[in-house]
Amino acid sequence: SSSLKRMKVIATLLLAFFAGLFIILKIWGIQEFWVLAIIAFSEAAVVGAMADWFAITALFRHPLGIPIPHTAILPKKKDQLGENLGSYVQDNFLNKDAIINAVRNYNPAASLGEKMLDESFILQTTTQMKKLLTAVVGNLKKEEYKLFVINYLNKGLKELDFSVVLASIVDYINSGEKKQEYFSAFYKGLYDYFKENYEEIIIKISDEIPIPAIQIPWGKGDIRRPIAKYVADKLEKFLVKAMNDENHESREMMDKYLSGLADKMKNSPDMKEKINSVKENFVNSEKFQGYVDSMWERLTDSILEDLNAEDSIISTKLKESLESFGEKLRTDGQLESKINSFVEDAATGFLDNNSNQIKNLISDKVKNWDTKEFTDNLEVRIGKDLQYIRINGTVIGGLIGLIIFLFSHFVF
Repeated sequence: SSSLKRMKVIATLLLAFFAGLFIILKIWGIQEFWVLAIIAFSEAAVVGAMADWFAITALFRHPLGIPIPHTAILPKKKDQLGENLGSYVQDNFLNKDAIINAVRNYNPAASLGEKMLDESFILQTTTQMKKLLTAVVGNLKKEEYKLFVINYLNKGLKELDFSVVLASIVDYINSGEKKQEYFSAFYKGLYDYFKENYEEIIIKISDEIPIPAIQIPWGKGDIRRPIAKYVADKLEKFLVKAMNDENHESREMMDKYLSGLADKMKNSPDMKEKINSVKENFVNSEKFQGYVDSMWERLTDSILEDLNAEDSIISTKLKESLESFGEKLRTDGQLESKINSFVEDAATGFLDNNSNQIKNLISDKVKNWDTKEFTDNLEVRIGKDLQYIRINGTVIGGLIGLIIFLFSHFVF
C-alpha cells in the first residue's frame, strides 16, 4: 500500500542519512569532541537500522535474495502458522468455559428483551419475518415444491394406520366427559333430518310395506300411508326420547356398540385391512389428489394475499406475538433462565461437534493460501508498524552508541 511504501522510504532515507553523515565526518577527519560524538551516534544508528532492516526483511523474504539460514520465516512457516492459529483459536475461543462465560456475560435473553422495548425493532423484525414467509410460501407454490409437499402428505397418509386413528376418535367420543352431549347431538341431527324429510320418509316406508297399494276413499294416498305414518310417528317419539333422556336404553346400546367397534378397529386384522383398504383407495383417487392440489393452491394464495395486504392478519399476529414474548422475557425470570440455558447448550453442543472442524478450516485455509500472496498481504497489514521499528532502531541504536562513546570518553 502507499502508506507502507512511504514508511519504507522514510526508514531507508534515515538509514542513508546517518550512513552518509558517518562517511562525510570520517573523511573530514576532524577530531573535535562534538564531531566524534556525532560519528559515534551515526555509526551506531546505521548498525541499529541495518540490524532491524535485516530482522524485518527476514520475516518475509531472504534479505537481498541471499538464502541465509533462518530467513524468509513466514513463507517457510506458513503451514505451521496455520496449525498454530487454528489451535490458538480452538484453545482460547472455542472452549466450553469461554463460550459459557461469554453467553452469561452477554445474557442473550435479557438483551433480546431490552431490544423488544424498541417499537422500531419490533416493526423491523415483523417486516423481515413477513418477507421470509412471503419468500417461503412463494417458493412452495412452485410446481416442484408443491409436488414434494403433496407427495410427502400422500406418503404419510399411506403409512398411517387409519384404523388406529378412527379407534382413537371413537374412544374419545365414547369415554370423554362430553359423551352424552355427543349422543344428544347425534339424535338431534337425526331428528332434524327426520322433520325436514318427513314426507319423503313416509313415502319410503310405504314403498317397503309388503301389501298392495289400494287407494282409500278418504285422505290421500293408498292404504299403506296410514301404516307408514304410524311407523314414522313412533320413530319420531323414539328420537325425541333418545335425544332428551341420557339414560335411554338406545344410548346404552350405542355405548356398547362403539366400545366394541373401537376394540375391533384396534385388534381385528380383518377390520384393520378393510379400513386401510378404503383409505388407500381414497388417497389414490383422482378426486382426492385434485382436492389436495386445489387446497394447496387456495392455502398458499390466501397466505400470500394476506401477507401483501396493508391490514395483514398474519403481520398483526406476528407483531402481537413478538410484543408478548418481549414482555414475558422482561418479567419471567424462569423463561429468561431457560432461554440462556438453551443458548449455552446449543453453543457448547455446536463446539463439541465442530471445534475440530473449525480449527482444521482455519489451518487448511492458511495452507491453501498462495505463499507470495500470503506474505505480501501480511506485510501490507503489519509492514507499516514494522517500519516504525526500523526508525526506532535507528534512533535507539544511535543513542546507545552515543552513550557508549560518552562513557568511554569520560570514564576511560
